Amino acid sequence: VSVLYWRIKRRVQRTMSSEVGQIVADTALGGAIGGAFKTAAAPVERVKLLLQTMHSNPEIASGRVLPYRGFWDCAQRVLREQGTVAFWRGNTVNVLRYAPQQGTALAVNDSLNRLFPRYDPHSEFWASFAVKLVSGGTAGGIAATVCYPFDFARTRLATDVVAGGRRYRGSWHCLSDTVRRRGMLAIYSGWSATIVGTMVYRAGQLGFFKQMQAMNPHRNDHGWRGVASAAVAGVVARSAITPFTYPFDTVRRRMMLDAGSTERLHKTTSACVRYVYRQRGVAGFYGGFAAEMVRGIGVGLGVAAYDRAKAHLGSTS
Repeated sequence: VSVLYWRIKRRVQRTMSSEVGQIVADTALGGAIGGAFKTAAAPVERVKLLLQTMHSNPEIASGRVLPYRGFWDCAQRVLREQGTVAFWRGNTVNVLRYAPQQGTALAVNDSLNRLFPRYDPHSEFWASFAVKLVSGGTAGGIAATVCYPFDFARTRLATDVVAGGRRYRGSWHCLSDTVRRRGMLAIYSGWSATIVGTMVYRAGQLGFFKQMQAMNPHRNDHGWRGVASAAVAGVVARSAITPFTYPFDTVRRRMMLDAGSTERLHKTTSACVRYVYRQRGVAGFYGGFAAEMVRGIGVGLGVAAYDRAKAHLGSTS
């Protein structure tokens, strides 16, 4: 990773400005780390997606597939009915989506933090915190929009539970079939909920993390204290914001799933919100939440790994 990072950075900076070169190198680093953590957490994420969207899944709603009773029931049935490899169904497109999305979000966030005025995190706490929130939210919105079709395909593949087989052969089949039947805009179903949720999520996750790291007395320690404190900051930041952003994630996933259905349940994002609330109340927005909190540990550690990698690479440049 170290060699790759510096080769990319030096090669890009020969033909581009130093700021653009830094963004490209940071994107590559963040993408590589994000892709590795995403692959490791893929089984938990697949179970989370199945639980989160099962009440909008036409196979389950029609009775052809029985609903899942919880995390372990879902995991056991996936293993028994689809095999071990099925836990990574859609992971390839997920990495293709997540690596550039995570890398872009982290890189743009760092770039915006360098462009905004610098405030002392101790004496000017709120100004410093506001800059980090704006940087994180803006970076998240940009990254989510660019990579949205990949996210759409990942959701459809991970929730593919057609009785006796699979509906889609792969990500390209999923996207092309949806566009053919519903039009190009169909692969952006749930975009508005995604942008709002992502901006809040990234603002909170990256903003909290950056602020905690700015106040971390071990942030310049390249030993175990620096690693441990960054890991704690990453997991705490991610866990703190998840309860507020998870309902947005549920709505957008349901909209994505609904886009390829023969008869759509939700024509608009607001209609989806009303439907979920009428059917199951507030709890309907938190299906699979426990699995998401477990998966979020890996996401928080990924952000911390990126921060520590950059700190280490900076010290060896």
